[in-house]
Amino acid sequence: MLYLFAFSVQTIGVARAAVFPATVPALTILAGWLLLGEPPTALQAAELVTVLFGFYLAQRQR
Repeated sequence: MLYLFAFSVQTIGVARAAVFPATVPALTILAGWLLLGEPPTALQAAELVTVLFGFYLAQRQR
């Protein structure tokens, strides 16, 4: 996993790669929902949307 993060830093730069660790909780909620059938609460769903939207904003080209 650390290798993939280091590779992403080399490929897309430090500023963009720094966003990836922030997506771990959101992706955990999404995986729990899809793989385990555990529906997220309203607060968790709001966090998921917020983090993924922030990820989108950080990754788009300027």
